Amino acid sequence: MANEPESEETGRESPAAANPGNIGLERILASSLRLAYIPVAVLLLAALGAFVYGTYIFIHSVGQIVDHPLPVGHHVGSFLLDIDFFLIGATLLISAVGFYELFVREIQFERATRIPAWLEMHDLNDLKGRVIRSSV
Repeated sequence: MANEPESEETGRESPAAANPGNIGLERILASSLRLAYIPVAVLLLAALGAFVYGTYIFIHSVGQIVDHPLPVGHHVGSFLLDIDFFLIGATLLISAVGFYELFVREIQFERATRIPAWLEMHDLNDLKGRVIRSSV
C-alpha cells in the first residue's frame, strides 16, 4: 500500500483530487458568509435606534419631572421604560458583535481596548447564551 497517496490513509481528499463541481460550490458557500454583514448592519442600526430613543425618553422624562415635580410616582414608569430600551440596545449590540465574530472574522482589539472575556464568542451556542442571559 506504499503506492497509495497519503491523503487516502488519513481519510481526507487532497485539493487536487477534489471534484471541480465541489470547488465551485465551496466558493459559493464561502462567498455566502458575506451575507452575515446584513444582520450585523441591521442589528447595529437597531441598537443605535434603541440607545437614541432611550436617551430621548430620558431627556423627556427629566423635562416632565422638572416641570411637574410632584407627584413623582407616575414618572417612575418612564425610567423603567428607559432601562428597557438600553437593555434592548445592549442585547442588539452583543448580537451584532457575535454575528460578526462568528461569520466574518474575529475582532482584534488593542490591549487598551480589549473585549471583555464574557463578550468573546467562539460558536453559536456562546452567542445564544449571551442573548438569553442578557434578556432575562
